[in-house]
Amino acid sequence: MDLERAKAIWQREKLEFLREKSLKERAADIRRKAEEMEQKFKREQKKRLTYGIICLILMASQYDPHLPLLSNAGLGLMVLCGAAGLASYCVLRGRFRESRLELPRREYLAEQRKNLREQILVLCLNALLLVPPAGFGLYLWQAGWSHSKAQILLIILLIMITFVSCVLALLWKIFKELLPAIREIDLELNQLE
Repeated sequence: MDLERAKAIWQREKLEFLREKSLKERAADIRRKAEEMEQKFKREQKKRLTYGIICLILMASQYDPHLPLLSNAGLGLMVLCGAAGLASYCVLRGRFRESRLELPRREYLAEQRKNLREQILVLCLNALLLVPPAGFGLYLWQAGWSHSKAQILLIILLIMITFVSCVLALLWKIFKELLPAIREIDLELNQLE
């Protein structure tokens, strides 16, 4: 009996959803969905920024004046790379802060396409210019603590695994999220012509 009631409720909701809406209702729905997506994006951005700051504070708190200078230099290099990555993220976030929904469709899509391309550029630059020095800083920081060749080889292996994982994660984001979005925008732009 409960299954039948659930089925009837689902069918009623489905029919209400499928009924034809006026142009104003559809525009209001689209605007509401866009605003919800924008709010979700902003919450996600704030969470990432908070986690980045916490990581930088935790890394900087590992400074120990009793460690060798090379270890502290490696830690400093890691903190600098992390701060540069966080700064590039903040600059990118600041530039894309407001999406201008009031623009004509063609201009709005072109602006979104430009934003996605800039995001890809920042991710590539981070992968090339920040991840390798941060890995080297991690090596210096850990090498100052260990003295055996086996420990150093293990550290190098772990750093290489971490480096490859970071680069693959950035490439995954580019190829699975950003480039398909650019292709979708290009299709929309071609249909508008």
